[in-house]
Amino acid sequence: MIKILKKRKLKGFTLIELLIVVAIIGTTAIFTFPTSINFFQQNKAENVAQDIISRTFVQQQNAYIRNGNNSYGIAFFSNKYTIFTGISLASATATQDVILENGTTIQSTLLTSGSNEVVFQSGNIAPNQYGSIQVLTFQSVFVCEINQEGLLNFYKM
Repeated sequence: MIKILKKRKLKGFTLIELLIVVAIIGTTAIFTFPTSINFFQQNKAENVAQDIISRTFVQQQNAYIRNGNNSYGIAFFSNKYTIFTGISLASATATQDVILENGTTIQSTLLTSGSNEVVFQSGNIAPNQYGSIQVLTFQSVFVCEINQEGLLNFYKM
């Protein structure tokens, strides 16, 4: 018996089909890239605002439980904030600077006496000053609020 072999036709993609797929993927990437950049910028500002609120809360709790019978505070600057132990940053016994990432700044500090420091006295959760701090990236602004009772909050502006 003689077997007759059939030639199989190879199936695949043509160059034109591959170029069309690459063009569609490239176009989609071009339109989604700015959106994803904005998303990451907004997340950066939100993370800084959350971190400020979280660290302020820790300072508040340290003062309330009379940890070392000290006052605890936080001072705000345009490119950093400083956590300190003591009645003011100038007379602090311990400090820790938190440097903000490039593109993120503390735009304004609107506290009651115009100072840039919030201090919690030993045994107290109410701050000596209250107000708001604005965290800014290229396109996002988050506001961190400290009210006169010591409640902390942040929101997107």
